[in-house]
Amino acid sequence: MGLEIEKFKKDIIRASSWRQLFSSEEEEAADYLKNIVASSKKEYESNNTLKTHKVEAHPDGDIHIFERTHEGSFSTYQKLTENGNVLISFINLKGTYSTTIVPKVGNINHNFTFLNTIIPSINFLMKFKEDELFEICGAYPSNLLFYLKGKPATEAWEETFLNNGHLPQRVGHRIFPSFVLEAQAKLLQKFPEQFELPQAKQLN
Repeated sequence: MGLEIEKFKKDIIRASSWRQLFSSEEEEAADYLKNIVASSKKEYESNNTLKTHKVEAHPDGDIHIFERTHEGSFSTYQKLTENGNVLISFINLKGTYSTTIVPKVGNINHNFTFLNTIIPSINFLMKFKEDELFEICGAYPSNLLFYLKGKPATEAWEETFLNNGHLPQRVGHRIFPSFVLEAQAKLLQKFPEQFELPQAKQLN
């Protein structure tokens, strides 16, 4: 596994700036709000851990604050005006853990686009048997569902991907293992009616 990880590391071509990842500041801001802020809010709501969400104005970039149902627990998201990096913090009674989404995480030398990151219905995917879905797209449901939305493009997630034997592919503010984006492309081609294509095309 160690040799495979080193090979993956050599294969990674990283962005040196946000301009290599987005065609405009508007596209960059829209992706941040949709795929980081809104996605996190939806996740907190789905597992019933969200108490309140508010936006606090700050000269370094507005801060989205999610108060959680656990006492003293907050999550914050801030896109810094100075360099465009996204600071994510998780605060609870034990302390604060912070991580940062930066442009130089994940591989940008690929042909995947935002269309490859559109999520089909989970209920639709769960209709398939494990081997049946693998035959269609080359991925098992259990593996696919964990990475389906991608992960924030942070150094910690890149290391996790590499340690699990996956090349971290960069799309916007997120990274995905190659097998997920390849599976999405096959599913999109075979079952286009299961994907919200008009909404996704607005990001390209």
